[in-house]
Amino acid sequence: MTFALGCGIRSKHVNLKGRLRFDRNGERRDFAEVSPRVWADSWTLLHHPLRDRALTRKLVHVSIIHAEADLGSLAEKLGAAGEQILSPNGWNRHQQEVAAFWERLRIALVQRMEKELQGASWERLRIYQDGLPSGGETARRIVEELAEKGSPNYQIVRELLQRGAQIEMTEHAGLLREEYRLIRGIVAASGPVQKVRAEQAYRRRSAALLAERDRFIAKRIDESLKEAEVGLLFIGASHRVMSYLPGDIEVVSVS
Repeated sequence: MTFALGCGIRSKHVNLKGRLRFDRNGERRDFAEVSPRVWADSWTLLHHPLRDRALTRKLVHVSIIHAEADLGSLAEKLGAAGEQILSPNGWNRHQQEVAAFWERLRIALVQRMEKELQGASWERLRIYQDGLPSGGETARRIVEELAEKGSPNYQIVRELLQRGAQIEMTEHAGLLREEYRLIRGIVAASGPVQKVRAEQAYRRRSAALLAERDRFIAKRIDESLKEAEVGLLFIGASHRVMSYLPGDIEVVSVS
């Protein structure tokens, strides 16, 4: 993780080989663009990271691998593409590795959440799920449906909900629909020309679309995660939600 000026501290070090993230007004600037005064202030905070900011909220970040059951109506076409790229045996091995990943994660994650809650009620745990545009009872029905279809991700979420955790609306429905249309355009292309055009359309929009999703997810976490609560975020590896979180949220990654 990086040290973020203007939106709080999220780690105790700065990677000078990379870029210094400066998120005021949503902008990012190179290290060379940061003024000496700002750098001096950041250096002070670097050595006294919690001097003026108490971390009162915690977010456990889980970088996930989507299983076939998570892909909905795209699963069959994406599975066929996977077999074509990896061979049928290779695709089967990949599916087995995904299943093993989720089983290891399930055991480790339940233990970790018990540790984070320190004997407190499971109601203090709020779950944020990649691809989930609803909350409350609607979200619970979605979780149950996908868990029954065999999604290991949603089976873990269901287990945590049964213990008393809460599920939160995480994503913007319109952004999810846009991404779905772009991906479906690729997998449903009727020929090589149409596929190339669909891939080009996806590449033109994908980076900005991902950033918009990440900003929305971070906003939802900030709005709903209360003091002394623990959040649990299941999110794909390409996301950078933590870059947009406020500084009073301590982020811990589990893999």
